[in-house]
Amino acid sequence: MLRWQIEIYFKLTKSYLKLRTECHSTSYDALTSHMVVVAIRYMILAVERFRNSDRRSLEDLFRSFKEIT
Repeated sequence: MLRWQIEIYFKLTKSYLKLRTECHSTSYDALTSHMVVVAIRYMILAVERFRNSDRRSLEDLFRSFKEIT
């Protein structure tokens, strides 16, 4: 299950968030910075999707996750 979610993450970042197509640098620092920016874009979109689809608050989700672990 987790592997499938990781595959979906990389597909979305490559196709929709333009991972590796925007950055033409060969510098390690530049590539790392670009990947961080793409990850932040993904997180912002995920939070917005959550806000539009789920009625629970982030606090409710945190509490339920805490109870599971």
